[in-house]
Amino acid sequence: MKRILFLPALLFPMLSFAVANDSTHVQLASKLLGRPLVVSQAMDPLSSGQGVQSQTALQMFGKSKILSLFNLLTGSRTSSNTPIYNTNWYIGGTRVLTGSLVQNGSTYSYNGSIAPTQIAFPIFSYPVGPVVLAVDSGVSLQGNLSASVAPDVSLLASSQVTGDLQANLTAAAYVEGYAQFLFMKAGIGGQVDAISGTTGAHFNMTLAQALAGTQPQLQGFGRVSLLGGNVYGYLGSMKMSFYKWSGKCYSFDPSVSCAQ
Repeated sequence: MKRILFLPALLFPMLSFAVANDSTHVQLASKLLGRPLVVSQAMDPLSSGQGVQSQTALQMFGKSKILSLFNLLTGSRTSSNTPIYNTNWYIGGTRVLTGSLVQNGSTYSYNGSIAPTQIAFPIFSYPVGPVVLAVDSGVSLQGNLSASVAPDVSLLASSQVTGDLQANLTAAAYVEGYAQFLFMKAGIGGQVDAISGTTGAHFNMTLAQALAGTQPQLQGFGRVSLLGGNVYGYLGSMKMSFYKWSGKCYSFDPSVSCAQ
């Protein structure tokens, strides 16, 4: 394994880059308050040969923590006539998205689902006697996604591409600060609902339109809400909301109102 070191920046004055046997490892090193601060990124092929694994880790104040663990697994073709590729996406060791890509003739379609998932990213933790003071963050996800693309190549003027995309997604991010004594936890936090709703689009474009610089036919549907959220506090299992806002709603179909 060959390693190259140089000085690209003041924050991380040492960068280590290594490539060997289809593996890639990058490490940024510096010091914070006299203690080592290291961010490393590694990407390695899975032992099965059907995918890759990516890991991001942080070492600060002498402690190491894995920030994210991401796997992409690709399955084999299940039929010579209808190839199907199965995919699983992981973050922090948690499977986030499961889906399949299907090729049927010249049509490619994808269907995936996100099970109710919550991924935590601890930021800070400091013990004061029997009490632990901490700040946590994280994201929560749920939904499904489907997409298809169908190119139709025939006569030059009539060749066209049609596609459909539909997503039903709820995604939110939160930050909490709390104090914990034994099994009792009390704190305050905030949550932002990045997106919530069902939307999609259908498009069609012919080769003649593309050559003429004409915009494709695009028809949207559904509605989504963006950036709603609330500020809350909790004591044990009791939770109370201090402030809540609805965010912004967008409708992509004249027959669907945000007021519904």
